[in-house]
Amino acid sequence: MTKWRRYGYWASLLAFASIVGFIFVLLIGEFRRLTLIPMYVPRHPLLLGCFVGAGLAYYGKKRVGALLIAFSLLAVVVLFPVMGFNISAGHEIDRPIRVATYNVWFGHGGRPALVDEIAAMPFDIIVIQAGYGSLEEQLKQRLPDRHVRQDGELAIVSKYPFHDVIVPPAFPVGTPAMYVNYVVDTPNGALRVFNLHAWSPRHALGGADDAHENIGAREAQIHGVVEAARSDVPPFIIAGDTNLPALSAIKRRNFGPLNDAFDEAGSGFGYTFPANHPWMRIDRILGSDGVHFANIQVGERGVSDHRSLSADMEIGGQ
Repeated sequence: MTKWRRYGYWASLLAFASIVGFIFVLLIGEFRRLTLIPMYVPRHPLLLGCFVGAGLAYYGKKRVGALLIAFSLLAVVVLFPVMGFNISAGHEIDRPIRVATYNVWFGHGGRPALVDEIAAMPFDIIVIQAGYGSLEEQLKQRLPDRHVRQDGELAIVSKYPFHDVIVPPAFPVGTPAMYVNYVVDTPNGALRVFNLHAWSPRHALGGADDAHENIGAREAQIHGVVEAARSDVPPFIIAGDTNLPALSAIKRRNFGPLNDAFDEAGSGFGYTFPANHPWMRIDRILGSDGVHFANIQVGERGVSDHRSLSADMEIGGQ
């Protein structure tokens, strides 16, 4: 083996170890800044690293077969659980209720254009996060046939009437709950809709906020909405900006018993953020037992820094 071939062999081993190490850090979960940062970086370089590592193994001409198999298996792990690629045959729904979630970024991308965008969305129920103060009034003027309500930054636009709107108080430590519970009277019966916007890790990633406090507050908000939903009468959905990407430990601990619309019926990656070149699926629609999903779609780039996520759903049946 020449010197350069030896370098290629050891470089392939280093690439393999680095990718496995990164995945291990992701599996540890976010509990401090060191493990929080990898959770929110693009995963595409890991897949590229698998191909580069395989190429280096082939060039090194040592244990080529074993290394190529190892990199092939690693690429599958990266593509599916790490990057979140999903394959679903889906199923048909006889009487779909079309729901969507959309973080509108406080209208920074242009408020008139945003109202136009929401008004053109062909959905029965739209839950909105990061709404600005006058959004409710503007939507009511633009959509007089819809039922619209805004509580803080969270809003809902619905073809169906809703009642029993519950805005939970802040937690004892002062952290806002960041969800609103609506009971929507759909043609298929009452549906409890939880509109969620868990705290962003943005400032903690940059060091401006305490990472441990930021992570704890986000988990408290996620746990709070799940507990509120499960303690109520089903069926229900939780929709919104969870700020939890694939392999998040907070996601695993809290969303396990729920049906994720994209996991059930979506295909591809389903990335919703950032809108220009998405690499994370943090906007989610989840349902209780008895809620089934089909036709999952990520919206085209609009005026927000997120893309919308929509699903057809039915209550009962399969």
